[in-house]
Amino acid sequence: MNKARHVLTRSVFAPCFAMALALTLTTGCDSVGLDALSPGDYVFQSVSPDDSRAQTGTALRFNLPTLDLASSLLFTRLNEDEGIFERKRVWRTPGQTGIQASIIMQTRTNGREISVPTDVREAIKLWPDLYLRKPAFGKLYQTENSLGPVLWQRFEAGGQLCVLFQQGVGPNPGETLRRIAGYYCAAAGDSLTPGQGETVVQSIQLIDREG
Repeated sequence: MNKARHVLTRSVFAPCFAMALALTLTTGCDSVGLDALSPGDYVFQSVSPDDSRAQTGTALRFNLPTLDLASSLLFTRLNEDEGIFERKRVWRTPGQTGIQASIIMQTRTNGREISVPTDVREAIKLWPDLYLRKPAFGKLYQTENSLGPVLWQRFEAGGQLCVLFQQGVGPNPGETLRRIAGYYCAAAGDSLTPGQGETVVQSIQLIDREG
């Protein structure tokens, strides 16, 4: 297994998570600190998964046994103004504080490159309900999965320990035709170590439908 590379030099994550488990966040944690959601974040409209403006019927998947019994839903949306098609898969295990996870893939309807924010934390705004839980982030990591380099950070939100990730994917290095982002939250009371976080981001799979 590839070892995750620490992008930040000083860790404040361990003490933050200890406090988070007690439902008390300290100033040592890096809370999300992003601008509030704007009207531009809501311009996507639901469309058919087979909409002709999508480049592919790609299946989104975590290869994780912890999600074997989870229910799963697919959402497909289109931002016509920006020309962006989005596929989102969401997983839930039973209970209000069970395992929660999601992967989003965004592509441009014209097949051109798509931008990927440099700050991984920006991806949290793709899930407004998660963003509004005021997540507190830990150290930034970079590792490698089957799709290429991926940046990820653990965070705490509403008493659950989670990992958020983001990466650009394309046929050639530096060519980003797909923006991939996602998160995975362990059930309340369960741990999510850096090693477990790396396992999550290495388990991401995109399966393109032929034809």
